[in-house]
Amino acid sequence: MVTKERVKYRSLLDSINSPILALKKDFSILYCNQAYARLAGKTVSELEGENLLEIFPGGEDTPCCLAYYEVLETGQTRMVEQRTGNRLFREQIYPTPFGLLSTAEDISEERRSEEAIRAFVSEPRVIFDELHDAVVISDVTGNCLVDVNRTACSMFGYTREEMLRLNLDDLAAGEPPYSRENLLDWAKKSNELSARQMEYKCRDKNGRVFWVEMKMKRLFVAEQVRLLTVIKEISQEKYKEKDLRESQELYRDLFNNSPDFMFIHDLDGNFLAVNQVAERITGFWSEELLKMKFSQLLTSESRPILSSIRYKKLGKNENRTFEVEIGTKFESRVFLDVSIWPVYRDNKLKAIRGIAHDITKRKIDEERLRKSELRLLSFIDYLPDATLAIDLEGRVVVWNQAMERLTGIKASEMLGKGDYEYGLAFYNSRRPIMVDLVLRPDEVKKFYSVIEKDNLTIISEFDTPHLRGQGHYLWGQALCWFDHEGNLLGAIESLRDITERYKSEQANRKKYDELAEQLECLQVLENKRNGFSCSCNREGEISWISKRVSNALGFTPQELRGSKFSLLIKEEERKIWEKEIQKAQQEKEFAGFNLSIVRQDDTLYPARVRLKPLLAEEELAGFLLEVEEKDE
Repeated sequence: MVTKERVKYRSLLDSINSPILALKKDFSILYCNQAYARLAGKTVSELEGENLLEIFPGGEDTPCCLAYYEVLETGQTRMVEQRTGNRLFREQIYPTPFGLLSTAEDISEERRSEEAIRAFVSEPRVIFDELHDAVVISDVTGNCLVDVNRTACSMFGYTREEMLRLNLDDLAAGEPPYSRENLLDWAKKSNELSARQMEYKCRDKNGRVFWVEMKMKRLFVAEQVRLLTVIKEISQEKYKEKDLRESQELYRDLFNNSPDFMFIHDLDGNFLAVNQVAERITGFWSEELLKMKFSQLLTSESRPILSSIRYKKLGKNENRTFEVEIGTKFESRVFLDVSIWPVYRDNKLKAIRGIAHDITKRKIDEERLRKSELRLLSFIDYLPDATLAIDLEGRVVVWNQAMERLTGIKASEMLGKGDYEYGLAFYNSRRPIMVDLVLRPDEVKKFYSVIEKDNLTIISEFDTPHLRGQGHYLWGQALCWFDHEGNLLGAIESLRDITERYKSEQANRKKYDELAEQLECLQVLENKRNGFSCSCNREGEISWISKRVSNALGFTPQELRGSKFSLLIKEEERKIWEKEIQKAQQEKEFAGFNLSIVRQDDTLYPARVRLKPLLAEEELAGFLLEVEEKDE
């Protein structure tokens, strides 16, 4: 759950358009989002984990770097402005327990607008007319235009004389919510302290409606209060933004709802994004895949195919298609037909986008056909999985070496036998097994709980109480057997002994059931007696907390659940908590100690804490905390 939350918040930060940077105290980069990486001219993977001063040598004396030192030294928030290329950024720097966090805002447009206002006030008329943005000056009472520059006339299609006969609200598009009245309301709210900025729709002389960015400010012109409005057309940006948003929504919908495995990875092959189908095909959770490379999924035979592709030589419109085999988390084989194409940004190759279609069934059918044509029974004999095959009369025609080892019965004793002879090895009775059921699918539910089934294949896991005189838990796959002309010859079954995995899963399930039962009982008892306690997992994360504790601290139980208990402790005393946790883990007995807990309102709650280990089958599974207020 912690991993999922971390991925969720990282995705949220990655989607923010403003640069965000998290530094450790030694100036190594703990995190940066895509916006910061673009500003730095590098990829996120090239930045994270590296030292900022080594990546940008000579930057120690820059305003932002000096501010970093000051924040780390004083623990106080700082704001600094710094120019990067032709862009001006206002950077807000916050202290954190691990170092500092920086967020930056591009204020280039705001500064240019302020400069335009200053230029109008202090410079000659020629500067006013040559400004790139449209500027109109209006009377604050009647809203009539008293002056306009050349750019304003060009933007709205009027002569200067025509515009001076208009009011400010005549420039509005006149359609809700961009009405004349709304524009006047905005004008009334402007003041002399700062420029008021908004995006609005205007209408020119010919009726064309277009998007603009307006900045309004009151100022004195010739000893009279006027309203200065700087107007910049942003129609192209808005339409691009709309098209991009629609394109992104369409791609996101396609990405998430595609029946195929879709992915994006960086130039080193590290997955950056995968869809839900990837989980079904590979058996790995998406959080696990995001820590892996594409090549890690491939079998050793398929890796040379991927390594032969030179990503950096792919043109913008080029793609590559190839077939590979992957090994899933559960060691099953999956074949993929993969198509990849490059992702360019600012004419630079940034990532690889791909779609992989599961062709496992087709490949298995091809393999099955090849085997049926050549009757490679000797090859089947050396398959690592226990395998048997029967003909249409139910006689055993294949019983490989792995099956001999699994059952303890030699092939010579089984080949040619019918009448469910093979059922004796597993169930001590003559009865159908999976290899029979694939030919009689209506009987499947009677004997097996099917994990996966199609018209030709059955996959299941099941108990065999009499196999080799003791119980074993098996995974099995049974499928029809055809010749090269599509004629049904019989059926084949492969088995795998997963007893140890099954026992481990059962043991784990029992362990956590016991723990859950303990916690449930404790919670019921504590709530009934209005107890003053909570429980944590092995990592110290709060899994349950009584209402008395949460109320005393000023939180709700939902706000605290999943949080680190250590974060509630006064920072100077957290080492006491860590020491007692380690002690309890080793000695597995009660420990009592004093702590100062920080309430939601930042006041201290002096407490006496008793820490009790929670055990499941003699293994530490968590802690029970009894908290009581300590007299000062």
